[in-house]
Amino acid sequence: MDKFLEKFLIMRPFLKMISDGKFFTKIFSWFLMILACLVLIGFLYSSYKLWYALSFGFDIKLFFSNIFVEIILIALAVIIMNILLIRAADIAALPRSKDYIIIPSFVIFLKMIGEITGVFYALMGVAAGIAIWIAGAVPLSVPGFRLFFSGGGFAGGLTAVIAGPLLGFLLLCLFYFIAEQVGVLMDIARNTKR
Repeated sequence: MDKFLEKFLIMRPFLKMISDGKFFTKIFSWFLMILACLVLIGFLYSSYKLWYALSFGFDIKLFFSNIFVEIILIALAVIIMNILLIRAADIAALPRSKDYIIIPSFVIFLKMIGEITGVFYALMGVAAGIAIWIAGAVPLSVPGFRLFFSGGGFAGGLTAVIAGPLLGFLLLCLFYFIAEQVGVLMDIARNTKR
């Protein structure tokens, strides 16, 4: 009867692989690598949208503004792809754990979200400020930036240059704080098991 039951339980190797932890780290690592490729596609689309406005007529201010914004977009895409690939490698290199499988990956994921949002708002704030100073407007919409500035001119550009990096730093701190709290909860749970 036991041999028949063992032959019937075909999910045992799969469930063992899941509970081993390597399953989640491998899939999550691949997910982040695919996301890095999607960032490249998003960058290409953003570049297209940035330069599309010039197809309606050439404006020298918009042209020079777009050059600076494009340089910052390239830097942003490279940095975000680096963060994604480095964190994918960090997750893939996590040691196997018998007690908590997902939490270490989630801690790294939260830190990664903070790093990406931090660098995004810091660089986009600088790009928005330069665009406002040169062209008088921001060529690409930046989520959440309408809260910080509503005008153009020197003051609008200065507000964007200051508010962007400041918001990026605060978001980085917030996500690292949350990640550390999740890690602390895991450590507390491990210590109370002993």
